Amino acid sequence: MSAVDEALTAQAKRLRDLLKVHASADTKAAKQLRGRALPPSAVAKKARAEAAAKRAAAREAAAAEARAAAKARAEIAAATRAAVATADAVTQQELGVLYWVGNDEVAEDHPRAVEYWRRAARAGNALARCRLGECYDLGAGGVVEDAEEAVRLFRLAADQGLAAAEYDLGVAYATGRGVARDDEEALRWFQRAADHGDDHARCHLPPGYGAPGATAAREETAPAPAARVDAPAPAAGFVAAIPAAVRDAPPPPRRRRSTRLAAARPPP
Repeated sequence: MSAVDEALTAQAKRLRDLLKVHASADTKAAKQLRGRALPPSAVAKKARAEAAAKRAAAREAAAAEARAAAKARAEIAAATRAAVATADAVTQQELGVLYWVGNDEVAEDHPRAVEYWRRAARAGNALARCRLGECYDLGAGGVVEDAEEAVRLFRLAADQGLAAAEYDLGVAYATGRGVARDDEEALRWFQRAADHGDDHARCHLPPGYGAPGATAAREETAPAPAARVDAPAPAAGFVAAIPAAVRDAPPPPRRRRSTRLAAARPPP
């Protein structure tokens, strides 16, 4: 073998040894990497577990918030019921108006309004009796139409001197709705309502019926009207925040003035 061949053989041997060293290093590095890194399926599984844990935590937080809100609402409702239970008749009547018309803070709720008027009527509030009577007269607010019950309530309020109830009672007698028709009785109640300031009642009185002498004679035998029953003073405390426009609102159920009296006006 010549010197040249020997040199080439030695160089080839050194190259092979060098390649072995590099291959060994690559293998070792690959093993180290595989020991640290997770396979793709394990990475996805871990991500799903973390997402599920976050969702569970969010659901628990939402549930805790809902429980706190429900507790707060229950406490407010209990306080409201306690306040309403001890409220006077004027307050009950005003709450009925508030729930009948509604506003930005209180949703319209006619059945609840009727319930407040019912409580106030039992306590003797004339306005509540009249408004509850109108609900029975019209079948409004979730109550079954009952003309006789309406007349009973109108009479209670009219005996307290409430002009609107006196007018409604006159309508009942003029039409025979809930009571036997009696034109003279209708005129008597229309006159009382007119004397107490009801303009609609004046429209159904014949000319000269309300002459000063006749009116004075009727007033001698008529019961004295209650003081400002158709404009009670605002209650303090629980309903102090009710707007004046709501407190002073007219009775929500509209009386059937035009339709019920069209065919049954008092005789001239």
